Amino acid sequence: MKIVTIGTGYVGIVHAAVCSEYGHDVYAHDIDREKIKAFSSGRSERIEKYVNEPGLFNIIRETLGKSLHFSDDLEAIIEGTDAIFMCLPTPSNIDGSTNLTFYDAAAESIAEAIIGSSRWKPARSHAICTSSGSIVRGEGTIAMSSKP
Repeated sequence: MKIVTIGTGYVGIVHAAVCSEYGHDVYAHDIDREKIKAFSSGRSERIEKYVNEPGLFNIIRETLGKSLHFSDDLEAIIEGTDAIFMCLPTPSNIDGSTNLTFYDAAAESIAEAIIGSSRWKPARSHAICTSSGSIVRGEGTIAMSSKP
């Protein structure tokens, strides 16, 4: 299964690494180019500031370039995707509601990558897009609703 993980923070990098360890073809995407370069390097001194889980660096090192890939170019990696996992921050607004700014931006980027890619061909007739964050029930619909 081809998986794209949007976000390489605490949740995203663990998700991407573990899925790749289980044999899935995983493309971890982030808009932070320095972070993508660090992970792509495979060098512990560049990765360790982003990795806090014991054993995670070893999984990254063992799967890097085989089943785990990193990119800041979503359009280049979207073709043939089976599942897209958005692993993004969900800070609280002052009123206590969930701030979905990161999810809104990611949803727009996913749509733009699909529409803009002349190579877009999902593995099936669709790709699954889900979140791996602290979104209150019902708010995910707002984040993923299509915009004209």
